[in-house]
Amino acid sequence: QDSSPPIPPDVIREMLGEEPESAAEEILQHIDPVPLATGSIGQAHLATFRGAEVVVKIRRHEHRREEDQGLGGPRRGARRRA
Repeated sequence: QDSSPPIPPDVIREMLGEEPESAAEEILQHIDPVPLATGSIGQAHLATFRGAEVVVKIRRHEHRREEDQGLGGPRRGARRRA
């Protein structure tokens, strides 16, 4: 991690809306606009998914393309908060 500036909430909404399955509003009931942590590759936010509190990792656009090419496609994931 480093002192990278956080990705603005409106940009995060746009990025989530680009995901192939559906818009952010249909996937998550809530996403906290204030990140838990930020870094050079992305940041993490608390969110609510199907009634459970989860952590959502958001990758910066410049890193999404690089990683997607190396992994054979985009990955999506959320973890329950312990």
